[in-house]
Amino acid sequence: MEDLIGMYEDFIEPTKIINHFKTDEEFINWCEMGSNDDLKWALIAFEDAEEYIHCAKIKKVLDKRLRVKK
Repeated sequence: MEDLIGMYEDFIEPTKIINHFKTDEEFINWCEMGSNDDLKWALIAFEDAEEYIHCAKIKKVLDKRLRVKK
């Protein structure tokens, strides 16, 4: 059960999530798989965790999508 809890925490904790990506490109690809709402919530979580470099990457993906829609 503890292993399962640990896996869940890895998926919801920004400081742990980023350790699963070997490159910035992998992180960006992961971001691109989410919806706009997913990215907005991820941005909030990463801001709360003070992962500002990753916040910028999330915001870049989100901004790109919003520019394309206009």
